[in-house]
Amino acid sequence: MSPARIRLYTVYNIFLLVLTASVCRAVLARPDAPVGYLKAGFGCSDVYYTRQDAGYVPTIERMTDLYYPLLREDFGVAEDVRAKLVICRDAPAFPGGPDKSGGTPIGACRGGTVYIVSPSLWLQNADDAKAKDVFMSKGPLVHELAHFLTGVKSGGKCAAWVAEGVALYYEYKYTGSEWRPDLAGRTGVSLAELEDGFGGLDAGAAYRKAFEVILAIVEAHGEAALQRAIGR
Repeated sequence: MSPARIRLYTVYNIFLLVLTASVCRAVLARPDAPVGYLKAGFGCSDVYYTRQDAGYVPTIERMTDLYYPLLREDFGVAEDVRAKLVICRDAPAFPGGPDKSGGTPIGACRGGTVYIVSPSLWLQNADDAKAKDVFMSKGPLVHELAHFLTGVKSGGKCAAWVAEGVALYYEYKYTGSEWRPDLAGRTGVSLAELEDGFGGLDAGAAYRKAFEVILAIVEAHGEAALQRAIGR
């Protein structure tokens, strides 16, 4: 066996151990609807929003109805598992507060709910057609739906770096959006560092490394192997 294939098998075996033993964010408890939000129910999701964001709801509906069934099939999750999404009207309404850089993330999965910050806060001319196209291809929805399904399938047990790498992989698969391609093959982050200190690493490099590890596993063993590992 070649050294390259040995490295891939080693990464895969470590991945299985880390996935089985580690616990990431809780994703199974589903809190009640946020106070003061309207609800729109669609084919496979429920979206909560305020009046200021009503114009984005049809776009989110189209995205969810397009991508969520594909992701749900990839993860082997039952059709009756619906996605719950909240469009946060402003930064203070976003759960978990600022990220490591002090800014507000544009998306997150918390407690079995996908949260998206109002596109009006991070997209220029957010109401025009071009901005909505950007949201379709570059927005956080596919990424966060993958986080949600990873939590459902793993029972909430998943290393944080694995969950991030899986979400980045499916975002890349379905939208073509690739995290930090400028760092390809030169993140300076080791697998041991991902396992032992993911939260303390530079986010750009750590997320890229996580994506590369998951992509290498899929290319070497197939997506079905990845999904089997998530469901262990």
